[in-house]
Amino acid sequence: MNGIITGCDRNQEWLLPWWYEQIREHHPDLPIAFADMGISDTAKRWCSDRGILIPESQIDPLSPFPQEIGWLYQKKKWKCKGCPPIPNDISFRKPLIMQQSPFERSLWLDLDCQVVGNLTPLFSMKLPPTKLAVRSSAALFEMESIDECEKMNVASCNSGVILFEKESYLLHFWCHLVQQARNSFCVDDQLLAFAIHKYLVPVGEFSLKNNWLSRWGLNKNAVIIHWAGAEEKNVLWLYRKELKP
Repeated sequence: MNGIITGCDRNQEWLLPWWYEQIREHHPDLPIAFADMGISDTAKRWCSDRGILIPESQIDPLSPFPQEIGWLYQKKKWKCKGCPPIPNDISFRKPLIMQQSPFERSLWLDLDCQVVGNLTPLFSMKLPPTKLAVRSSAALFEMESIDECEKMNVASCNSGVILFEKESYLLHFWCHLVQQARNSFCVDDQLLAFAIHKYLVPVGEFSLKNNWLSRWGLNKNAVIIHWAGAEEKNVLWLYRKELKP
């Protein structure tokens, strides 16, 4: 069975009705699972009335924040250059939530993703043995070795939209990275990108239309528009309809 999965905390509850309405306009019967990442009782009831609610107790907690910075790769320890990691950043729970999906084939959609077309072709795409597909990016982020002044570039990916199956070993490896090395990366999709590109892991890649960033402008062929970033969320907040659960 195919289905959509997402996760939500109290700070994102206002997005739920808008997100749900966009999906139901194109897929009135597609199953949806909502993961409780610390939502209110009102939002819990709202989600339960419209889909499957995955209780927070069912999701693996983040391990204690690793004290030793640096992910061991090719006999050197590396960390992401740039913003310091946040010990309990909720985004790092994404792969842990994905492991709890009740569907055989799942589409993860961030709550700032707007469905504006038919998702059936995306669900039907052929996946590699890793059983996971994501949109790659032309952007690079930089890793630097600890104490050795070496740098390497890693091709980014965007984890706002992910197609996967329950037995995906790449998903399991991503979870391992989250638990063991999240202090060496700034955000969750950097861990995934590092695993894909530095361990030469085969991954399915879908086109830009299935994860089109709103700031890129109008795309009549887009199927999923991703309102990523604080500025784009402000646009949604200002022009939203009635969004409260």
